Amino acid sequence: MKKAAVIRGDGTGLELVDSMMRVIGAMSPDIEFVPCVAGGEWWKENGGDSLIPDEAWDLLHETDAYFKGPTTTPGAVGMADGADAIIRVTEQTIAEGITTYDLGGSASRSDMTDAITGHLE
Repeated sequence: MKKAAVIRGDGTGLELVDSMMRVIGAMSPDIEFVPCVAGGEWWKENGGDSLIPDEAWDLLHETDAYFKGPTTTPGAVGMADGADAIIRVTEQTIAEGITTYDLGGSASRSDMTDAITGHLE
């Protein structure tokens, strides 16, 4: 069984990610969703110099995939970039051989399903 870390985010992220998990679960039920906490709300409660705790980074690298919902950027000193930007830049830096796909605006439901589940096989 494949594992996917899930950063639910905060605000609207909670509802969006819950809906996404139901859809992905229906398409590929052999995925274990592993909760992962990061973002502005986590930072407000815990502080620190990053919106992403070390435990979250460990989990993101241990799982086969991850999903991230919208997160709040608190705007504190040193927090110019939100959690999404931090993850994107960091992962782009270390993932040189990984292929990404642009399905464009004309992708069918089947194309999208294949693209999502294909990365987890």
